[in-house]
Amino acid sequence: MDSAAVIVEDDTGRVLLLLRGPSAPRGALQWCLPSGFAQLGEDVVSAACREAHEEAGLIVGTLIPVARTRSGGGILHVFCALDWAGPVQLLDGEHVTHAWVPRTEAASWDVVGAQRAVLRGYASAVV
Repeated sequence: MDSAAVIVEDDTGRVLLLLRGPSAPRGALQWCLPSGFAQLGEDVVSAACREAHEEAGLIVGTLIPVARTRSGGGILHVFCALDWAGPVQLLDGEHVTHAWVPRTEAASWDVVGAQRAVLRGYASAVV
C-alpha cells in the first residue's frame, strides 16, 4: 500500500516533525513528517494533503514531489509543501507533540524508517 508524507518548512528553514505517541501502531515514540497511507481510490497527492490536515491541522497548497522510496510493503511518496496555512494542531490523537527543526538537523533526530534518508537528501539538495 502506498503512503504519502509532506515536508512543511517555515520561512526560517525549519521543518515540521511530529512525535508519535507510545501507542502508535508503527514508530512509537519516534519523530515523523505528517504522513500516512493513501486510502482506497485516493491518489498520493490527495493523501498528502489529507494527512497534513488530519495530523497537524494544516492546509497545504501546492505540493512538489521530493522523493519516492520503498517503505514497508509499498512506496512512500514525499512531497514538499510550497505553501501552507494554519497553526499546528495535533488533531488525530496519534501524536503527542511537534517541533520545528532546522532542515539540516532533522535527519539526526530519531525519525521513522525511510523518512530519515529522505530528510537527509532534502537538506543537502535545498540551498
